[in-house]
Amino acid sequence: MPCRDHERLWFGCHISGEADLIRNFLLMRVHVGDQQRVFNEYWLPIQQALGDYLTEFVRHYLMKEGKILTAAHVYFELKDRLVNTGPKEVKAFLADLHRHGTFYARLINPTREHDRPIASALDRLRRLESTVTYPLLLRVFDSADRGALSREQVLELLTVLESFLVRRSICGVPTNQLRAMLPPVFDAAGGAGSDLIERVKTQLGGKRCPDDVTFTVALHGQPLYSTSKKNLRLRLILERLEQSHGHKEPADLTTAQIEHVMPQTLTPEWTSELGDDAQNLWARLLHTLGNLTLTGYNADLSNRPYHEKRVEYGMSHFDLNRAFKDVERWTPSAIEARGRDLAKRALDIWPDLARPNTMEPAVRRMTPPPVAVRFRAKTEPVTTWKKAAIKLIEEFEAASPGLLASVEKKNDLDARLSRDPDRFSRSNACIGDIYVQMHGSASTLRSYVDTLADRGGFARDQYEFILPTS
Repeated sequence: MPCRDHERLWFGCHISGEADLIRNFLLMRVHVGDQQRVFNEYWLPIQQALGDYLTEFVRHYLMKEGKILTAAHVYFELKDRLVNTGPKEVKAFLADLHRHGTFYARLINPTREHDRPIASALDRLRRLESTVTYPLLLRVFDSADRGALSREQVLELLTVLESFLVRRSICGVPTNQLRAMLPPVFDAAGGAGSDLIERVKTQLGGKRCPDDVTFTVALHGQPLYSTSKKNLRLRLILERLEQSHGHKEPADLTTAQIEHVMPQTLTPEWTSELGDDAQNLWARLLHTLGNLTLTGYNADLSNRPYHEKRVEYGMSHFDLNRAFKDVERWTPSAIEARGRDLAKRALDIWPDLARPNTMEPAVRRMTPPPVAVRFRAKTEPVTTWKKAAIKLIEEFEAASPGLLASVEKKNDLDARLSRDPDRFSRSNACIGDIYVQMHGSASTLRSYVDTLADRGGFARDQYEFILPTS
């Protein structure tokens, strides 16, 4: 409730320090006799709807035309914009702020959105912690509210953003680039119109969005189960894969848990199941997509052997688990095959932007080994993909000393990097103090090199695999 004492009205009703400053600045520029009405009509509703998100909303509102602001500059940017305005203009600003606040409330709490497909799409973006999209989405929802964009366009744009974010996240593309990349996209794409979606895809596609091969190799080859934040993303991925089956009576996912088919504790039964080199195979495949699913009885399955788990999976209501009935043993090849199948299905859920599907031609084509690699101005001959990848990784480490140690410490390439000389039994290389697992196809090694380049801040034009000309 607002305070009644006019002398305390704007300086005594605290929200947060920055929000207090913003509110006081705006309302003190309105005629005294009009302040209470303006407060009740425009400010109080968004304060109640947004709560602790209020200051961040104002920052995103001020960024929606493309200007990049840090939290520390919000108040000063607001002052600069309104310094020469009168009460009439300030009230119009507050009215527009209130209007966009109602859009923002749906972004942070999708249950406020009455259109269920749009609410679901917003919830997925929320779970991806994609607040960087909010300035852009304020423009989108504003245009839709004005009738300049259709409901179908809004839904398709949300799907495009989800594809873009999921692909970049899985491929390890740094997120800090998004803060400057996304706010200007709406205007760069020409604003609201019948072809907005295609123009946004053009803005976000190409080198900004990993292609099909890079995405699928990373999705089925990288460990996905890790930190609590990454596990939120993993759960979303598994849910979307389950929903992609389009079951007419979909199972309830609210109580489902992430399940490791091959368990996190390597028992004697599972050592036998994996065969030779069980420890290394377990470490490499444990947290990959092929070994992960959803169940409602995770605790019951625990470390039980595969033949027992298979029976339980056969009674599952989840389509994700029905394929296990055709897999008699959960071997490394079975894990990798399921991972590839799920990654291929993911292409339909999170399609590429402004680029045709590149998966099938790339799979069919035999890729010849490179004859050389280039890093910056230095070119060196090589004879195999493994030697080429090692040479480039060595150059990355030399140019950015400690890069591999830093990545290994963060544990986000656990299947590839280790300080343990016995961790990888074959196809490994020692670079500095780090052992690097170099087993994989040409596309796997290229994707791995690209990932490390991104971690080290090396642009794609700084290095290349030089292929034979004929």
